Amino acid sequence: MNDWSGRIDGSGLQGELRRVMTDAIDALPPDHRTALVLHDVEGMSDADIAEVLGVGPSAVRARVHRSRLFLRQRLSTHLDST
Repeated sequence: MNDWSGRIDGSGLQGELRRVMTDAIDALPPDHRTALVLHDVEGMSDADIAEVLGVGPSAVRARVHRSRLFLRQRLSTHLDST
């Protein structure tokens, strides 16, 4: 895994990263995007998200995990090309 922490401090790059993250989140399938936002942005528990989505907690964990991997790949591709 790459360490980009030394390269993301500039305000111009932060705005660019925000755009890349937003685009990547928007590219997720709706069920994965919802699970990720409810978990990582809203701070909901897996059990609460499972109830909202009508799936089991293990499905929520899988969706959040896959979403994070997708976002990490998008960021990696972007940062490795800059």
